[in-house]
Amino acid sequence: MPNDFLIKTNSDCTEDNLDDGFTLPDLWLVLMRRKKIAITVFIAVIIITAIYLFSLKPVYRLEVDVKPPLIEHVEDINKIYKKYINDIDIDNEIYKKFVESLQSAKVLATYFSVPIKNSADSIQVEKIFVYDLKVQQIGKDIKLRVDVSAQELPENSLNKYIYLASVKAVSEVLKEFENRIKNKRQSLLDEIEFKRKIAKKEREDQILILEEQYNIAKNLNLFDFISTVAYWKGTKALYVEINSLKNRKSDDPYIDGLRNMQEILSELNAIDANKYTIINETVGQFDELLIYQTKPNVKFVVILGIILGIILAMFSAILANYIQIIRQRFRDKLR
Repeated sequence: MPNDFLIKTNSDCTEDNLDDGFTLPDLWLVLMRRKKIAITVFIAVIIITAIYLFSLKPVYRLEVDVKPPLIEHVEDINKIYKKYINDIDIDNEIYKKFVESLQSAKVLATYFSVPIKNSADSIQVEKIFVYDLKVQQIGKDIKLRVDVSAQELPENSLNKYIYLASVKAVSEVLKEFENRIKNKRQSLLDEIEFKRKIAKKEREDQILILEEQYNIAKNLNLFDFISTVAYWKGTKALYVEINSLKNRKSDDPYIDGLRNMQEILSELNAIDANKYTIINETVGQFDELLIYQTKPNVKFVVILGIILGIILAMFSAILANYIQIIRQRFRDKLR
């Protein structure tokens, strides 16, 4: 038969035989004939797969639902924003900053690169390598997912990391709050100074106008008051008005809205951003910590190793049989 070239090792194998295909029964006969090679290759692949599995460091996934931090007297900050700056939801600002802090490479490096010591114990967190960290937002709920190299990551250690991210978020929000208050103060100071300069310039212009009217009235010998229009006031009234403007000590009472701005400035100066702090009792807490292994995927690697072993075993058996047939053909030609 034309397919016998896969299993024959005698002189019946011809050159035409080598160009023919083979069927599954032929393949089975080859595997049976070369079963020692096939079994050896298959066992070798399984051993390599086992060594690979044991050499991999396990990766464990921690999943936990966390809550954004709270600030003491946060309602006061909202009132200040609404009254003096603009309507900003401070809780929303904290939420955004908290999510950013949880994903911050700086926070990860700060926390997981040095040991953190407590009064009661020492947690060597630098031995825990973080492979991946993701934050999933579902509405206002935050799910933290961390892939680490250690299965027994202490809950208080993870709590401290969440607390560190919370402190970073709150400090940034309070820093922005303080900067906005400072900017508002400076804006008011600049506006007050500008209004005072304008008021002074307007008073100087008014004095020049009155002096001109005084000279006209003097040349016309208009000494007494006749009318409120220009030089008809008379030199006596104009002289008194000019001296009054020159001797004015402050233009503040004549500046519209100045007292209101000064009142707002006084209230802003009384704001102490340092009194707004994080509420420790509500930060970094979670109800349930879920831990499970993600890598290596033993089932997947084992199945892949078995499939690869079968394929390589079949290929090795066919290759060994083919090489033997080629050698046989070469010997037949030499005869």
